[in-house]
Amino acid sequence: MAGGHYDVALKLRISLAEDVERDETKRTGAPDKETAGELVSVAWAALFARDFTKALAVSERAHQLAPDDLLIETNRAHALMFLGRTGEARALYLDNRSAFARSSCARAIISSCWR
Repeated sequence: MAGGHYDVALKLRISLAEDVERDETKRTGAPDKETAGELVSVAWAALFARDFTKALAVSERAHQLAPDDLLIETNRAHALMFLGRTGEARALYLDNRSAFARSSCARAIISSCWR
């Protein structure tokens, strides 16, 4: 965001994710893929806001709801990397190597992080 208002964007994303989770839970009985998708956006906003602890916590929660989602795994790995837990981040990237290899976006991310 212009002007670096990432903290504001993060708060808005959190609020939206809470609304989605509440609606999805009301409709289906439990949070699921819709909530996980919104949590991806929260984690992404948290990364930009440099709240890496929040990004990791939200990504872990999203991972519980959608364990095979590559965007969630990417956000988890980025949060770990920015928290200085590079060994864990690298292991997560490598564990998902075949899925990342099929994603041109993921290949670009990996090449910029692990030169």
